[in-house]
Amino acid sequence: MTDNGPQQTRYVGGMRGRKGSVYQGGVRVPFYVKYPALFKEDKDIGTASAHIDILPTLAQLCNVALPKGRNIDGKSLLPLILGEGVDWAGRELFFYWSRRYPELYNNIAIQKEGYKLVGMTDYNADIEDFELFNIQKDPYEQNNIVLENRNRANDLKKDLDKIYRELISSDNLINPPRIIVGSEHENPVILNRNDADGQRGIWAQEEIFGKWNVSINEGLYNFRFKFIKPIEDGGRMFLETKGIINQKQNDKSNTDIIEMTHVFLPEMECELIPFYSVNGERIFPFWVEIERISSAQDKQVSNSVLIDPTLNETENLFLNKQAEALLSQVNKVLENYPPDWPEPAARHSALLLMDGVLHDVYAPQRPPVQEFLKTRIKRAVDEIELTEITDGARIWKLYNHGFVVRTKSVTMGFDLVSRKSAGIKGFYIENEDLDRLIEQCDVLFISHFHSDHAEEWVAQSFIDQGKPVVAPPQVWRDKSIYALLTHLERVPHTKQILPIQGGQQEIEVVVYPGHQGEDIENNVTLVITPGGLSFSQMGDQSNDDDFQWIDEVGIHHVVDVLMPNCWTTDIARVAEGFNPAIIITGHENEMGHTIDHREPYWLTYQRRKGSDRFGGSSDVGYETPLILMTWGESYHYKRENFSK
Repeated sequence: MTDNGPQQTRYVGGMRGRKGSVYQGGVRVPFYVKYPALFKEDKDIGTASAHIDILPTLAQLCNVALPKGRNIDGKSLLPLILGEGVDWAGRELFFYWSRRYPELYNNIAIQKEGYKLVGMTDYNADIEDFELFNIQKDPYEQNNIVLENRNRANDLKKDLDKIYRELISSDNLINPPRIIVGSEHENPVILNRNDADGQRGIWAQEEIFGKWNVSINEGLYNFRFKFIKPIEDGGRMFLETKGIINQKQNDKSNTDIIEMTHVFLPEMECELIPFYSVNGERIFPFWVEIERISSAQDKQVSNSVLIDPTLNETENLFLNKQAEALLSQVNKVLENYPPDWPEPAARHSALLLMDGVLHDVYAPQRPPVQEFLKTRIKRAVDEIELTEITDGARIWKLYNHGFVVRTKSVTMGFDLVSRKSAGIKGFYIENEDLDRLIEQCDVLFISHFHSDHAEEWVAQSFIDQGKPVVAPPQVWRDKSIYALLTHLERVPHTKQILPIQGGQQEIEVVVYPGHQGEDIENNVTLVITPGGLSFSQMGDQSNDDDFQWIDEVGIHHVVDVLMPNCWTTDIARVAEGFNPAIIITGHENEMGHTIDHREPYWLTYQRRKGSDRFGGSSDVGYETPLILMTWGESYHYKRENFSK
């Protein structure tokens, strides 16, 4: 049996249409059955049947009961083969073709009692817009007889509508089953474009958005991404799985395969989104091969924390103890030498030591690292609750790019998340601590939709307390919360008034139209408080074209504190454009990223001197004072201490 008619113009016995069509040339195919033990004579059977009949036929041949609790649309062909009498005169056969879901009255058909109704028309078409064929007299579908057979056509349309409604309301269409990744029953698994979701036209185009809905078993994986044709070198391969983003530089030329090896993924249900980014293009792979090379059950310590599967239990326990000892020393040094400018040498060394601990692939699974995060965040929340500001501002760096800024009159939150979406068991900020943070803040600014910057329940908690949440238009566009968000205009240098504290205070906000890459809207907010201090948080700003306004920010506004991501495009040029009093970077040691994109502190130091990583030049740095902080630390900024 073939799957459909030919894709190109080939012999179809005079039938109309080909692959992708519901005419006979697209859906009628030969089907041969050979079973010498049961029947030996040649026989042609002209009764209309379909692929759905194979399961009942095999079940009857094997004397196996059909599964219960579900509709079986097919019929066993065995009575036809054995020449037994059957009454299938009123049987309906339904056809549709699309790359997605059935489309009402478009490329759709029903066949019954020798007649076939074909819809190649609009969703609200009249019966005259359909085609009706007498298949017995007109097997080549040349004579449309719908006008002289309206009653029969309407009856067939009612049958078609019934089947269509049943199909679109089925659970498999409403909640499509996910592709299981990492199963012992199919490893490796190959994801191809037939199973992908995303934009229309995904089958043949390269630069197009696509994704697979998957259910991932926890473990260590190797990935192979195959492209339609060789890709340019100098780009980066991205793999997004919920809150975990892995990326890899590609320096190979004339290759159509990119590999990522030893990628850890936790157990989760998510959209798996791969793309290759080069020269402003995002190229979707033709297929992806995923092989699990070790599972969570392969190597576990007694406290059930996932560890490095390449090491034995003793070796993993040793690394846990080492992380505990080193982070204890880091804590002591940071307590004795809090954030300051110029930075004490001892503090500098402690942050580099922290890099070493956190750039173990399995660092976020190690109990000492989890305790280090949670303890420091709890202490920061305690401090925020007790801190009153009389002059200047205190800035707390929480996790990743999450900041809380408090002045005498206002408290602002930026990109506050728990990181539970990363799916790393035990490595997250507790809900209780976030609830306390939300209680302290007057407003939340969200830079963009990535889950290490935006978390829906956090935003909803702000809204429930009557506090504004400012976000770009792309954030949760398809969610009910979207209408409750505050969407300020993304216009360079233009101040907008934002009431807070129930209208008791107002802050001025400039929302710069930033981007991460080409397509992701990223708000770069500049907030001016009632006391005249100004703070700008840049989210994941990384786009060359946006320098047309970045270069002029300092001309239009005084910027006290700039909070860029540490890997932003050409940070030296950003510093020159904003001309802030101080810089406090974010995004160092984001544990949901791959090792090469966790962004260590040593790279932040290097970029201040000059670096060509993510744009810029190794010969051009910046002189702006850099206040480098880690999780849960704070700094008291006073404008008079930094004269420009």
